[in-house]
Amino acid sequence: MRLKREYSTEQWSRADKWILMLLISLVLATAGTFFSVVWTKRPQTRYAAGFDERTFVSMPLGLTADEVVRRLGPPLQKKEDPDGTAVWYYSEGLSKNFAHRALVIDQSGRLIHKTAWDIWD
Repeated sequence: MRLKREYSTEQWSRADKWILMLLISLVLATAGTFFSVVWTKRPQTRYAAGFDERTFVSMPLGLTADEVVRRLGPPLQKKEDPDGTAVWYYSEGLSKNFAHRALVIDQSGRLIHKTAWDIWD
């Protein structure tokens, strides 16, 4: 007949408790380091609803504003300069690491410049 031995925390020696606390601390520190690196290194970006990176990259300069909207959808934000040139923002940073995507439309309504930056701090 075998007797089952049960342990309670009162029976643990001081060394056992110290080792347990050390192991728990090590697991928590490792998990915290891993998740903080993963969280801070990934771009945190909000894109416009119809935005697609391949479409953005493949768009030729000279497209009309209507053609741009047909391909990528409306931008998140538009800013117009006094000279009539407009910058259309297709991304917005949600943290210090993000992807910046914008298009410049001239006074005649044609795409004249594409901007794509990945910003890492």
